[in-house]
This record gives sequence, C-alpha cells and structure tokens, in this order.
Amino acid sequence: MKSIVLSLSSVATALAVAMPVEPPACYHLNLLLAEEGDQQYWLLTEDNLPPGNQERASEIISKQQLARRDNPVCSGSHQASTGDCSSLLAAISNDLSDLPVSPQDIRYNNCYVSWSKPVDTDGAVVAHLYNAALAIYNTCNSNNKVSGLKKNVNLKASTY
Repeated sequence: MKSIVLSLSSVATALAVAMPVEPPACYHLNLLLAEEGDQQYWLLTEDNLPPGNQERASEIISKQQLARRDNPVCSGSHQASTGDCSSLLAAISNDLSDLPVSPQDIRYNNCYVSWSKPVDTDGAVVAHLYNAALAIYNTCNSNNKVSGLKKNVNLKASTY
C-alpha cells in the first residue's frame, strides 16, 4: 500500500481551514502553475475563488472519529491565517478537476494543501482532499491558526 501524507500548512505564517456556510455547486478551479522547477506549485488566486465564497469554521468531527488511529498530527510550525485557509478549503471542497500529478500542492496566499507522493489520478479529483484537510482543521485549530498532516488519506478507491 502506498502511503501519502496530506498536509495543510503555510509557506510563511499560519494554517487554518474552514468550510463555507453552504458549499457551492461543483465546479472546476482554474489553477495557475506558479514558479519553475522544484519550486512549482498550483496557485489559487482571488479571481479563481468560487462565487459566494464566504467562510466560517466548522467543527464536525465526532469523538469517535477523533479516536481513529490515523488522526491528524498537529504542528506548531508552518501555520497560516484562518482566512486564507478557509478560502482554500471552500475552494477545493467541490472541485472536480483531476488531482494534479505534479506539483503536489495547491496554495492560496500563505495556506496550502499538499500530498507527499504522486497519486494515481484515475478518478482522483481535487475535492477528495477536502475531508482530510477539514479533519486537520478540526483537530489542530488553535488561536485561529492551524498546521498539521494526515496520513493514509483515501483518494477515490485507493488509500495513499
């Protein structure tokens, strides 16, 4: 079994993630490929955000879910602002675009979601990152900042 680490964190400051009050209808983000070589990443800009992207924190993890062995692991470093991560999480929540093979992260301002290993993209879409990202937010949110990672993320039929 492949192992993938899904991490939500920041380039410079803090990570936080929240979901919109009403998730928008399914859509495809128009991500931009930024930088060159090993520094490349998928960039989400203000122009790419879905309409009505108003965010609020959502605490939807149950105590049973928190008891699972593959819980998110929180980090005190690489944290991003709650606003940036709320927008990123809301944007990826219903994105039906194929999950990019490379580079392996999507950023909005100082917040990003990344995966550690290449993913077999047959049927894997960006929206499949959402539940793991939300779990990181719900578990690791502190003082309006979040950073963490989650292992063994299920993307489509495979666990990475």
